[in-house]
Amino acid sequence: MRSLSLRALILSTVLTTILLAFAAFSVYLDRAERGNRIADVDTELVRAERATIGNPPRADPPAPGGVDDVDSVGAPVQLLVADDGAVLAGSGAANPFGSDVLTNLVAEEGNRTTSDPRYRVRVSAMADGRVAVTALPLDDFDAAVRRFRTTLAAGGAVIIVLVAGVLWLLAGFLSRPVARMTEAAGRIAAGDLETPVSTPSGPRETLELATDLDHMVARLRSAIARSDEPGGRPNGSSPISLTRSGRRSLRSRAIAASTLAACSRPTRT
Repeated sequence: MRSLSLRALILSTVLTTILLAFAAFSVYLDRAERGNRIADVDTELVRAERATIGNPPRADPPAPGGVDDVDSVGAPVQLLVADDGAVLAGSGAANPFGSDVLTNLVAEEGNRTTSDPRYRVRVSAMADGRVAVTALPLDDFDAAVRRFRTTLAAGGAVIIVLVAGVLWLLAGFLSRPVARMTEAAGRIAAGDLETPVSTPSGPRETLELATDLDHMVARLRSAIARSDEPGGRPNGSSPISLTRSGRRSLRSRAIAASTLAACSRPTRT
C-alpha cells in the first residue's frame, strides 16, 4: 500500500486534530449558551411568579388555546391549579396546557421544559394547597439557539478554510526540499554521483541535511577517483564503482578468483 506524502500527512493530521477540537469546543459552547439562556428564562419565571403571588390571577381563567385580550399576547402563562390538574384561576397569556399535562406538572415542584407545547414551566406549591404554574414559551429561545449554531458553524467553516490554506503552504514549504533530496538520493543510488543534493529553500534542518549529503557524495566521488588511479588501489584491490556494470565486473572477478583457487588446491588421495 502506498504511503501518504509528507504534505498529505501534515494536512490530514493537523486538520483532523483541529476539527475534533473545534467540534468538542462547539458542543461545549452550545451547552453553555443554552444553559445561560435557560437561566435567563428561569429568572423571568421567578419574577412573573412573584408578581402573581402579589396579584393573584382572577378566577375566570382564559380557555385553553384562546387569548384573553390583546395586551396579554406575549405575557407569561400564570395559573393556579388544584392537585387534580383543574385550573382554579389564571391570567396572562392563554393556557396552552391540557388537563393531563397540568396533572403531570403539578406532581412535582421546580422548573422543567415541556416539549409539546414547547414551554419553560415553574411549579410552586402555595400555603393554601393550591399550585402556582408559571410558563413562558420557548420560541424565542429556540430561534436564538438556531442563530447561535448557524453563526458558530459559519465561523468554524471560515476558520477551517483559512487554517487549511496556511497548512497547505507550510506543508509545501517543508515537503518540497525533502522531495528534491529524495529524488537526488535515488539518482545517486542508481550510480549518478554528479547529481547535486543541495536545495535552494526550506527550513534550516533540511538545508543542513542537504549540505551534509552533498559533502558525503563529494567525498565518495573523491574516493572512487583515487581508487581508479593505478597507484591508488590498496593491496591491488579492484576499483570502486557504483554502476551496474561495475558491480557485475566485481562479481565476475570474485567468481573467477574462487574458481582458480579451487583448481590450484592439491587433491588428497
